Amino acid sequence: MELLKQGQYAPVAMEEQVIGIYAANSGALDKIDTTKVRKFEQGLLKHIREKRPEITQAIRDTGKMEDDVKAKLDAAISEFAAKFQE
Repeated sequence: MELLKQGQYAPVAMEEQVIGIYAANSGALDKIDTTKVRKFEQGLLKHIREKRPEITQAIRDTGKMEDDVKAKLDAAISEFAAKFQE
């Protein structure tokens, strides 16, 4: 499973793991070649850090995925997926 791989001495923050797993469960990765999954995940996380930091902040602060956060995350995933170049 490419999605959960982490580099040695480079742990991924809990909220970013949640985003990756959510993206996979939402079907966003269904059409992505498995060799491109890490590239997609890294790009998505960068996109969210730069354009939608309130998403990671909310997950980190509450430890939950509230409906409003899901809606924002779905929008961010759609925005990024539309621009993703394999």
